[in-house]
Amino acid sequence: MPDWLIKGDFFSAGKRLITGSPQQHGASNNTLIHNSKYKSELKFAPEYGLTGGEDTELFHRLYLIGAKLVWCDEAVVYEHVTENRLNIIWLSKRSLRSGQINALIFYKNKTFVIALSQILKHFSLLFATILIFPFALLFGKATWVRILRKIMNNFGYLSMLMGNYAYQEYK
Repeated sequence: MPDWLIKGDFFSAGKRLITGSPQQHGASNNTLIHNSKYKSELKFAPEYGLTGGEDTELFHRLYLIGAKLVWCDEAVVYEHVTENRLNIIWLSKRSLRSGQINALIFYKNKTFVIALSQILKHFSLLFATILIFPFALLFGKATWVRILRKIMNNFGYLSMLMGNYAYQEYK
């Protein structure tokens, strides 16, 4: 794996937390479900089949109906990253798609005022990251790719908040 990918830490879960820390969403890469109380809800939404994000939607839906989601720092997962993902194009498209899917899941059925506030928030973040990008080029590839991903993520949020077509990563 190239050094810039290792330095950028693009394939980790990110910040580790203290075991028991409450979470509002999760991922299906390493999950235990303790209570069968939510058994009827344990289905992936088929509309996310080509876009991805079905695990994010599932865990957010469980959270909304009262399921308790907690971080377990001792439950470490290792995943083999295939070579076709070890490039800027894949990372950029993934960030775009993540922004789109997060906007769709977390702002679904929200009021006009909330949607407008999110549009303004992500437009401001997009503008700020675009301004920062030329300076990020001075700090190496890992840094500018991280900023590029933030640009793509915010663009993804905006594209879903103002439209309704998500990038189909798995088509």
